Amino acid sequence: MHEARDLMYRGVGLALLCLAALATMLAGCSSGNSGHLDHNMQQQLSAGLPQLAELRAAAGVGTTSIPGTATADRSSGAAEEIVPPEVTASALRLDSSDGGHFEWAVYSVNPAGPLIDLQVSLDGLDSGGQAFIARANFELDAWEFSGPFNSAADTATPESDTGIFTLSLVDAVHRSPGGAAFIAVVTPQGSNIRVRSLDIHSTTQDAPVAVIQADITSGDVPQLVTFDGSGSTDADGTIVKFEWDTNGDGIFETDSAAVPSAQSSYGTGGVFEVTLKVTDDDGLTATDSLELLITEGGNLPPIPVLIADKTEGEAVDSFQVSFTSDQSEDLDGTITLYEWDLDGDATNGTDGFELSSMVPDPNLITFDAPGSFHTRLRVTDDGGLQRIATVVITSHGWVQVVADVATGVFPGTLSLSKVGKGPGLIYMDGLGQSLHFVRATSEAGDDSLDWSSVLLKSITDGRSSAMAFVDNKPTIIYADSPVDAVEITCARYVSGNILNPASWSFTNLLLALPGLIGPLSIAEVDGTPAITYSIDSVVVGEQEMLYARSATAAADQVADWQHVSVAQDANLLLGGADLTVVDGRPAFLARPVSVNALRYFHSTTALGLDPAEWSFVDLPTNSSDRSSLALINGNPAVCFTVKPSADVTELRYLRASNTSGDSLSDWGASALIDSVTSFDPLLVDTGLNAQIVQAAGQPVIGYTWTVFNSALLYSFNNLTVERSTSPGGEDAADWSLENDLDTAEASNPIGFELAMAEINGRLCTAYWNSIDQQVVYAVHF
Repeated sequence: MHEARDLMYRGVGLALLCLAALATMLAGCSSGNSGHLDHNMQQQLSAGLPQLAELRAAAGVGTTSIPGTATADRSSGAAEEIVPPEVTASALRLDSSDGGHFEWAVYSVNPAGPLIDLQVSLDGLDSGGQAFIARANFELDAWEFSGPFNSAADTATPESDTGIFTLSLVDAVHRSPGGAAFIAVVTPQGSNIRVRSLDIHSTTQDAPVAVIQADITSGDVPQLVTFDGSGSTDADGTIVKFEWDTNGDGIFETDSAAVPSAQSSYGTGGVFEVTLKVTDDDGLTATDSLELLITEGGNLPPIPVLIADKTEGEAVDSFQVSFTSDQSEDLDGTITLYEWDLDGDATNGTDGFELSSMVPDPNLITFDAPGSFHTRLRVTDDGGLQRIATVVITSHGWVQVVADVATGVFPGTLSLSKVGKGPGLIYMDGLGQSLHFVRATSEAGDDSLDWSSVLLKSITDGRSSAMAFVDNKPTIIYADSPVDAVEITCARYVSGNILNPASWSFTNLLLALPGLIGPLSIAEVDGTPAITYSIDSVVVGEQEMLYARSATAAADQVADWQHVSVAQDANLLLGGADLTVVDGRPAFLARPVSVNALRYFHSTTALGLDPAEWSFVDLPTNSSDRSSLALINGNPAVCFTVKPSADVTELRYLRASNTSGDSLSDWGASALIDSVTSFDPLLVDTGLNAQIVQAAGQPVIGYTWTVFNSALLYSFNNLTVERSTSPGGEDAADWSLENDLDTAEASNPIGFELAMAEINGRLCTAYWNSIDQQVVYAVHF
């Protein structure tokens, strides 16, 4: 394990390739500050960060300063050059001003003393020069971004325009297991920066000394133990905080502030390593540990050890796992019985152990169904005490459950998102006469018993709805048409029981609108909800595309919402707007019939509250009835359907070459994902509800083909998922069929509504099955 960690640290610079692309999304933040990252942006950033170890090493004494050219690793375009007026000095130039790429540099330093702060000296070579600085955070297991930092360049003497930016460093957070601190400097698109130097300041203060004692170190349950840390000292100051890990899980669950004592009660036997962590007035820390032996009836419980030769495989391959338990032990006796729950169906640790043995024989089991299985070993010692060890086996594949039973689900209303710790969704029932909210209580939602629903609102003639997780609360936008008009309402969870409509606020944003044209879309933009919608324009014969954003996260006052007319066009059709934050700015899709192309709208600012701030690009597609927009590894990407001929319909994918996609040159050729051919062009539609998401760092598209039978009724067959093996997905050869989730006979629609999302690292989808009148949820393990 330690060798693997060492290799990871040596390769941390290479991992920054995906990291740098994500950093550029933050370019809308103010200079010198990390800014507010909305929920969508945080998810994208976290998905691309390299993993960092949680352990840290002790430090010595000293200070470290390194030149900008002394990199541990750098991008291919980084170059060293002499920096006037100090002709003997050199710096590293990171030039991404051509707009087609980014540049980055990684620094590895190992100061002797406890870390205090970091100072980075940068040259801004042009007025748009920006840089992000990232610190490797080993406590959060993540990179920690700050920026963008701007040098307000003096164009007459750019060489002397130097900015020094200071970031704090915490020894217990930013130092790796090998003792090093890792710093990265990244230039976003269109920047020209030189890194002169990095100064890492460390303290020469003495670290404290922790000393832990206990009134007893062994005893029988129930046992109350008092711990004492008053013997701890700090040679050059005082100890200001005492923290205690009393069960040995590595989490300091008790903070006694400046009081050097704590108590813990033990109701079960075992060997517990108790640790005290002290912090002095300089912010330096130290730890000390002791061992407790707690018995039950004078007997120490056994220690089960369960080992699997593999922990994952493909369900379709019916893979086998070999389990062994011969490393289990009993410190004060012998183990007399080994019991196995090999298929993970044990309940409360008492039922489901289908195999037993007097000796730790290896056991082999086949996993041929998808899911996450908790395989358990239960051991019993000669004193009758039992303990259980668990190994989780992941069998990859799709699990489908019924999330809710509904009738006449209205088209285009399903929306899926993470709500709390697990999945949640909304839909309109009874042909648009009620809005339902459904959620699972588990992280995966792979059991129908996990799901509960509530009729959130009775409505007259629902047209569209969408849901997003905004400022850590589910927020819904929906449209209703009571009497020859359209109302747009924002529903937001406030507090209390989430399945109680009284726990939600309902705010009518607009009343008595002309007829609504396309589906609503919602996203978090700079911490508050924003939406897109289209209506009949005040100009006769035209339709209008609008964007609106609330000034507050609560979004419960009409005055909070500002509506902006983005475009007017004859026969402007909304092809699945998918409002998304791209490069720190809102963006969405629409389809104007007048140009027979897919139009990508993108604001030039972070809020998009002025019509003049919006620009658009007509993407290189000849048409697109169904489309979806998402961020794929930092760059905007779309999937869409086109008809190259009367009897052929194609599903295609297109990704921008940079983080913005603001120019036509940013978009290349699309990749053909799938196609369908019909001998009768009247019997083929252009596909419905094709949606694109990023899952496990790769683009994924879910879709159904839409056809008409002879009675001119819709039929949606073979709900399909395609996944790319590459992070960009630009090559059609990288795409392969993930699975046909469901199939149907003609005139029995499957997937008339479809929603997809990545939730808790798993690809999830929800769809409507009209055969059984069910809202079906599927999760991929």
